[in-house]
Amino acid sequence: MYYKENSKTIGEKGERTAENYLRKRGYLFVARNYWSEHGEIDLIFWKFFKLVFVEVKTRSGTEYGTGREAVDYAKIQSIKYTARSFIKSHCSKNKAPFYLWKLLFKLKFFKTRFDVIEVFAKDKSKEYEIKAHLKGYFDN
Repeated sequence: MYYKENSKTIGEKGERTAENYLRKRGYLFVARNYWSEHGEIDLIFWKFFKLVFVEVKTRSGTEYGTGREAVDYAKIQSIKYTARSFIKSHCSKNKAPFYLWKLLFKLKFFKTRFDVIEVFAKDKSKEYEIKAHLKGYFDN
């Protein structure tokens, strides 16, 4: 019997799909669901001297618009403030997640990028697929 998944479950599966997608493309995992007083960042990865903050938007239909349409001005500001909080608490004072990156973080020898990944949950199935990976969707 088919049951309708709730939006939290769909979102979590979408994030796992996006995480696997990025790992397969050589991104190095840093953090998942990082929270600050300003909001949450779904995924944080490292690629080519860039700290990549990823907002994952999973949709099971089109009635609420596309994932990228949900990333409005308020959401962008929330992600930017949360990213600054992550950098301040993890990338300074020699608290980088992995020892090889500590020197790069300490010297601030890295850039940031903000991506949005749209994931589509196929109707009445357990399959999730990446619809779009929007690199640098918004700037610093």
